[in-house]
Amino acid sequence: MPKGMLIFDRETEETELRDALNGSRWKYILQDLEQSLKHYEGTPTQIREMLNQMVIDDGLELFD
Repeated sequence: MPKGMLIFDRETEETELRDALNGSRWKYILQDLEQSLKHYEGTPTQIREMLNQMVIDDGLELFD
């Protein structure tokens, strides 16, 4: 079975490591957002608030 390995320097690449480890969590947030927006009629500000709340609820940070 093929394998892959990612190597990070924890002192200088902590953000990149965290992003790599949380990639699937981000994917699920985007899938949930996409489903939520199918029939959503809110304002752009409300959509941003929805996205930010999904990120917070999942314990992630959109901006470092």
